[in-house]
Amino acid sequence: MYRVSVSALKPGMRIGRSVVDVTGRILLTAGTVLKPSYIQYLKQRGIPAVYVINELAPDVSLPEVVSPETRTRLAAELNRAVAELREVMATRGTASLRSWANAQLSRVREAVAGVVDEILRQPQAVFHLQEIRTHDDYTLQHSVDVCILSVLIGVSLGYDERQLRDLGLGAVLHDIGKVTIPEAILKKPGPLTAEERAEIQKHTTRGFEILMHCGEFSFHVAHVAYQHHERWCGGGYPRGLKGPEIHELARVVAVADVYDAMTSDRVYRPGYPPERALRNMLEVVPDWFDPRVLAALVENVAIYPVGTLVELNTGETAVVTGVVKGQAARPRVRVLRDPAGRPVREPWEVDLAADPTYWIVRTFAEVPPALAPELQEAVGMMD
Repeated sequence: MYRVSVSALKPGMRIGRSVVDVTGRILLTAGTVLKPSYIQYLKQRGIPAVYVINELAPDVSLPEVVSPETRTRLAAELNRAVAELREVMATRGTASLRSWANAQLSRVREAVAGVVDEILRQPQAVFHLQEIRTHDDYTLQHSVDVCILSVLIGVSLGYDERQLRDLGLGAVLHDIGKVTIPEAILKKPGPLTAEERAEIQKHTTRGFEILMHCGEFSFHVAHVAYQHHERWCGGGYPRGLKGPEIHELARVVAVADVYDAMTSDRVYRPGYPPERALRNMLEVVPDWFDPRVLAALVENVAIYPVGTLVELNTGETAVVTGVVKGQAARPRVRVLRDPAGRPVREPWEVDLAADPTYWIVRTFAEVPPALAPELQEAVGMMD
C-alpha cells in the first residue's frame, strides 16, 4: 500500500485504506476498485491523496500507532469542541469559556487519554504517515497528528503518564486560537500579505487567553498554545523567547508541528516525503528546535514508511515492509522489480539494518518545489 496523489490516480487502482471525513464517515472503503467517477468524487471532496494497494505486494499495509477508532474519536470530539467554541466566542464571549470547557473539553481530555494509553501499550511503535485530510479539515486533522507525534516524542523523553496527558492535550489544542482568525486567511491558497501574517500570528496569544479563561487547564497546557512558535535560537513569536525560556512541552509540540506541516498535502503543493522533511529540519534549520526533542523526533518517525516504493543502490525497485525503532534509515524491504524495471519472478526481502551492501538511493514520490517558503509556512510565518 502506498500513497498516490488524486491527480495521479488511474481507473483500476484499488483503495488500500478507507477514505473517511472528519466525522469518521467512510467516503470510499478499502478494496474499492477506482472508476473515473470515483476519482472525480475524490477531487470534488478536496481529498489530496489516497492510499492504494501495490498489486506486486498486496499484503503490505501501514501499521497503526493509534487505532482508527481512537483517532476518529479524538477528531470528532475536537471538531465538536471547536464548533461550540466558535459559537460561544461569537455570541457570549470569554465569560462563558469556563462552562464551554466543562461541557466540551472534558471529552477531548478523555479522548487524549485514549491516545496516550494506546501509545504506552506499544513502546516500539513509530509514526509512519498522517491520516489523509481534506483541505477543509487540515487544521483539525493536523492537530490530531501533532498530538500523536508529540506523545510519541514525550515517551522517548521519559515523561510519565500525567505529563503525557498534559502534552497530548496541549498538542491537540495548540492551534485553538485559530478560531478567532478569519477563514479567508486560514485557507488562503498562497502567500499572505504582511497584514494577514500579523493577524494569523495572533493565534498563539489568543489561544493562551482562551485556555487560561477556561479555569480547568493547567498552566502547562495553555503555554503550549502560547509558545509553540517560539524558536530555540530566538526570533520566533509572540515573545521572541529562546532556549530554556520556552516551556518544555511547547518545545516538543513545536517540533511535531513543523514536521507534520511539512509532510502534509496542502492546496498549493504536495507534502514533503519524510526523509526530506527530516533532512530540512536537521540540516537547514536545526537551531530552531531543542536538540534533545529533535533527536527524539528522529527516533520516532519512519524515514521510509511501510509501503514506500524505493530504489536500491543495485538499481532494483523495492517496497518497505518493516521499520524498527532506532533504525528507521535502514528498514526491511521487499525487492519487486529488477534494474530494468521488470517484475521479479519471486520477490525477496532484505533487512538493510543487517546487510550493509544494500542501501536506499531514492524514493518514488512527488517532490514539492521551493524549500524556503515551505519552512516559513511550516512555523506559521506564511500559514
